[in-house]
Amino acid sequence: MRNRIFSALLGGVMVLTSCAGPRYQSPETVRWDSPTSSSVSDEGQERQESEIDAAEMVVEDQTPGRESVKNNFVVGEIYNNGEVSITAEKIEYGWTTTDFSFVFDNSTDEEISVLVDAFSINGLMASAFVYTPAIDLSSNSKTRATLSVETASLEAAGIENISSFDIAFTAYQVEPLEEKWATDVLSVPMEVDIPLNELNFEIVYQDEYTTVYVSERTKKAVTYIIKNHSGGTIEYLPVDCNIDGWTYDISHFSMYWILDRDIFDNGYVMSTITIDESFLADSGIESPTQMSLKFKLEGKSKDAFTNGGDYTTDTIDIELE
Repeated sequence: MRNRIFSALLGGVMVLTSCAGPRYQSPETVRWDSPTSSSVSDEGQERQESEIDAAEMVVEDQTPGRESVKNNFVVGEIYNNGEVSITAEKIEYGWTTTDFSFVFDNSTDEEISVLVDAFSINGLMASAFVYTPAIDLSSNSKTRATLSVETASLEAAGIENISSFDIAFTAYQVEPLEEKWATDVLSVPMEVDIPLNELNFEIVYQDEYTTVYVSERTKKAVTYIIKNHSGGTIEYLPVDCNIDGWTYDISHFSMYWILDRDIFDNGYVMSTITIDESFLADSGIESPTQMSLKFKLEGKSKDAFTNGGDYTTDTIDIELE
């Protein structure tokens, strides 16, 4: 069994906590509503109040004239296989994190560990790099588990209001170790129906299975968005990348690790490929003009690509500015 999963939204903090497990958070995380010491000096208190006022001003300036809707889950069961049920409980909005809570009810005599395969908010898939523990379910008991996503990363992704939340789980029997079951993609009903924003970026490639957009194309980096409309969940991997005719190893130069890069149907991923200066120097490229690459897509569900399978896109040429 995998003893960890890597998930974060656009590199932001994403932790998963349960009653039985530890909570992992960035050491830089600060909650404005944390208690303050009564021994704080006048100067320190004045500085603290000034910082809070400044933070409140920034929040107000970020969304002038726009109404923020704190949408929530419709409380109710979203999965039940006769052994384990999963109930969507609530969304809690905080200064540092937005928390998504679920209750698991294990009615068997076995201990079970559940992993989050992938999840998306407003179609934007989770990314990789933050350790999260499994959700341990004791026999004949309930466990509450919470996914915490850094609020700033939601804002950076342009997510002002949460319109949709989709998630998929896989469960394992602990002794002996073996996979027990896996859910389909579970769409959690929301209290308020808020239309999703359209992706308003330049389209550089499109076929019947996927659309590739570019939001940034400089001589130092390319930020792309790949949207899945294959009919099912897929994994993707950028391949055959070159810059001005020179092979560019993304994993070596950009530390671009691909771990469980799932994209739900009608979901999308946003990623950045940086262009390493040492690569340019070694290749004799003073000013790069073009990046070319393909995407290899693999169907994870039988409904992807009509009957499952995989395929590779045509070469995509991106002019650098």
